[in-house]
Amino acid sequence: MKKIGMAVLMITTFFVVSGCQTQPKKQSEMAQPALTNQQLMALHSEKRKVRWDTVRGSSGTIIYNLDGTGVIEWGKGDHKGQWRIVENAVCSRWDGVREGAEKCFSYIETAPGKYNIYNKDGGYEGSNTVISQ
Repeated sequence: MKKIGMAVLMITTFFVVSGCQTQPKKQSEMAQPALTNQQLMALHSEKRKVRWDTVRGSSGTIIYNLDGTGVIEWGKGDHKGQWRIVENAVCSRWDGVREGAEKCFSYIETAPGKYNIYNKDGGYEGSNTVISQ
């Protein structure tokens, strides 16, 4: 009976530990540094459309215009707003989203045109993929 209990404990521990290893890493745990202001400015040097996906299951598209304006679409209509680059992060504010509050994200490139996105505390938020320029 003790052997069965020990086996169950070992199997449970394996699955718990395995599950933890699949969790997205915080920005500070990533081998690559976040994009700098200069790299973010180069990335946004042309009108760009990106697809975004969050860890909470939301997704949609954003059009970043060169003048710092944009439009976000996520299945609940288009929302106009503004974006800017500050302290190695892209900060955005959208009418009718997050009560109009600005939120900033740092980017870590994972492949050409693909970026993991992290909030100010370094927590993983999701990903952005460039779909047009």
